[in-house]
Amino acid sequence: MAPSVYAEEPTLAGEVSLKGLLTNVKGNDAKFNEYSDLHDGLYGRAKLLYDTDAWWLKANASDIGYDTQNYQLDGGMWGILKSNAFYKEIPHNIGFGARSMFTGVGSGNLSLPPGVDPTDATTWPSSFNYSTERRQTGGSFSLDVIKPFFFNASATTEQRKGNRPAGVSLDSGNAQALELPAPVDYRTDILKTELGYAKKPLFLDLYFMYSEFDNKNEILNFDNFSLGTSDTLTLPPDNKYYKVGFKGAVKLPFDSKFSINTGWSQTTSHTNLLTADNLFGLTLTPATFNGKIATQNIDVALTSTPVDFLDGTIFYKYYNRDNRSDMTTQTDQLADVFVNRLFSYQKNEFGGELGFRLPLKFYLSTGYTHSVTNQPLDTLGSTNDDIYSIGLKWKGLNFMSIRTSYERLVRNSDFSQPADQSLANPFNPGINIDGARNLDLADKTRDTVKLNLDLYPTDFLSIGLGYKHKETNYKQLQFGLKSDRRDEITTNVDLMIGTYAQLFGYFDYGLTRRSEDQQDQSISTDALWNLKDKEKYYDFGAGTNIYLVPKKLTLRLQYDYSKSDGNADLTLSSDALNNPNGNALFGTGANNNNIDIPNWDDYTKKSVMAKLIYNVTKKITFAIGYAYEKFTFSDAQLDGYALIPTDGGAFLTGAYANQSYKANLYFASVSYKFW
Repeated sequence: MAPSVYAEEPTLAGEVSLKGLLTNVKGNDAKFNEYSDLHDGLYGRAKLLYDTDAWWLKANASDIGYDTQNYQLDGGMWGILKSNAFYKEIPHNIGFGARSMFTGVGSGNLSLPPGVDPTDATTWPSSFNYSTERRQTGGSFSLDVIKPFFFNASATTEQRKGNRPAGVSLDSGNAQALELPAPVDYRTDILKTELGYAKKPLFLDLYFMYSEFDNKNEILNFDNFSLGTSDTLTLPPDNKYYKVGFKGAVKLPFDSKFSINTGWSQTTSHTNLLTADNLFGLTLTPATFNGKIATQNIDVALTSTPVDFLDGTIFYKYYNRDNRSDMTTQTDQLADVFVNRLFSYQKNEFGGELGFRLPLKFYLSTGYTHSVTNQPLDTLGSTNDDIYSIGLKWKGLNFMSIRTSYERLVRNSDFSQPADQSLANPFNPGINIDGARNLDLADKTRDTVKLNLDLYPTDFLSIGLGYKHKETNYKQLQFGLKSDRRDEITTNVDLMIGTYAQLFGYFDYGLTRRSEDQQDQSISTDALWNLKDKEKYYDFGAGTNIYLVPKKLTLRLQYDYSKSDGNADLTLSSDALNNPNGNALFGTGANNNNIDIPNWDDYTKKSVMAKLIYNVTKKITFAIGYAYEKFTFSDAQLDGYALIPTDGGAFLTGAYANQSYKANLYFASVSYKFW
C-alpha cells in the first residue's frame, strides 16, 4: 500500500545547555555534597525528540560531567512496542579525608603496619574518603501490538562501590571500640516480566521478579591491636530473591469492581560462619548457614457505588512470613548453650470504608480495620489492632476546599511467659525480652488528626494551610518509651502580580516530644530514671520572579532557612547520681541540673540564590547566578570529636566529624532550543 499523501512530516525538537560552575566551600565538603556533586567545571544537559507517523525517539541527558549524571533513551513504534534504556549515577558522601591506622583500606583485609602507634594519629598511614557511588543501568520494553494482551519486561543492574564506617569491639568487656572503613563492592541484578490481558470487564496480570545480590567482600579481616590477634567482622552475604504473583480485577454490576493481588516469594542465602570467636570465647555450629525465608500474600477487595451518594469498599489481606533458615547453636566459655530463634509471623487484616456524598458539597468518609499478627514463638505472642477513621471534605465554594480527618489505633498485645525461663525478662515478669524491647509489640493507642485548607480566590493567588497532630501512648512497657507526640504545621503561598512579578513562599513547623523512663521500684532505686526529649524544627522560604522585561529578562531570587533544635531533659534518682557508676558516667558533682543535653541534633541551614535569565531569542537563553549556603551542626555525641579516645571509648576515623560548612557558588549557562 502506498503511504498516505496526508502523512505528517517528521518532527525534530530539542534543547542543548552548557553550564559553568565555580565553587568555594569552607568546612565539610562531603556534607555539602552528601547526595550531589557541585564542584568547579563545565557541565551539560541535552534533550532530543524525533517523531514520525510510524515511530518516535526521545533522548534526555542531564548533569553531564557530574557524578549525578543521568541518561535516558525512550523509543518505539506507535501501536506496536515501546522501549527504554537508562544509565544514572547517585553518590553518597559521608566524609572526605578520613584517617585510618590500617593499610588496605577499600579491601577485605586491614593490616596494622610495623611502627604505627594506634594512640598517635600522626603515625596513621591511610587517608581516604567515606563515599559510595551507585551506578544503575537498565532497560525495558513492552508490546502493544498484541492488545488486549500485553507483555512487559525490564532488567536493571546496580553497582555500589566505596567505603562506609563500621564499628567493632576491641575486648570482651566492650570497654573500647574501633571504627573501621568497611569496603562496599555490591552488585544487584533485577529482572521483571509480566504477561496480562486488559479489556473490560477483565484485567489479568501474571508477573515474575528475580533479584540477585553479590558482595565481593563478605568478611573484613583486621588486626586487633588491643589483644594482639587477628580479628574478623562479617559483612552482608550474597542472596537471591524471586517472586511470582498475580493481579486481577473484574467489573461487576452496580458500578462495582472485585480485585485480587496475590504473590509468593523466597529469599535464600548461603555463607560460612565464623565457628570460633576468641574475643568472647564463643563457638558456633554448624560451620555453614543456609538462609531461606518464604512469604505469601493475598489481598482481595470489593469496591462499589450502588447509588450516587454512597461509595463502599470491603477488603481482606493475608501475609505470612515463614523463616526456614538453619538454626545455629552458640556455646560460650561457660558452656552455656543458646540456639537462635527463627522469626516468623502471620498477619490477617480485614476492614471496610464507606463514603457519603452529603448536601452542600460535603463528603463524609468512615473506615474500620482490624488486624491480628500471630508470631509462632511463645516468646513473641500476638497483637490485635483496631483502627477507626473518619474524614470530612467540603468544596462548597469555588475558591476554597477543606479536608479534615481523625484516626485512632488501639493495639492490644497477648504475651505469654516463655517456656524457656532463660528467655524471661527479669525487669518485667510476664513480658518477654523481645516484647519489652520491641515497641511494635507493646500495647498502645495512637491518635492522628489532620486539617488542610486550600484557598485560590483568584487565578493569581493560591494559599495552602495544613496541620497534623499525632500522639502515641504505650501502656504495657514498664521502662523505655512511654509516649511520642508530634505536631506539624505547613503553609505555602503563590502570588502573581500582573505580568511583572511572581511571589511564592512556604513555612513548616514541627514539634516532637517523647517521654521515656524506668520507674519500677522493684528493680533498684539506683536504676530509676526519666528522660524527656523535645525536638523543634522550622523550615521557611520565600522567593520571587521579577520580570524586568516581560518574556525577555527575569530576575529570580530565593531564600530558604531550616533549623532544628533538640533538648534532652534527663532526671536520675539520687542513688543513681551518687553511686560509683553514676560518677563514672557523669562525673563528680553531677546533678539533675547539669546532666541534661541542650544540643540534641541541633542544626541551622541558610541558603540564598540570585539568578538573572535573559532570553536573547525564542531559541537562545543566557543565565548567570550566585548561591550561598551555610550549615551549622551541633550534637552532644559529636562535639569535641577526637580520633583518639582519652578515657576508653572508641578509636575513630573521621566519619561524621565537623559537619558544618559554608559554600559560595557562581554559575553561568547558555541553552539553545531547536524545533
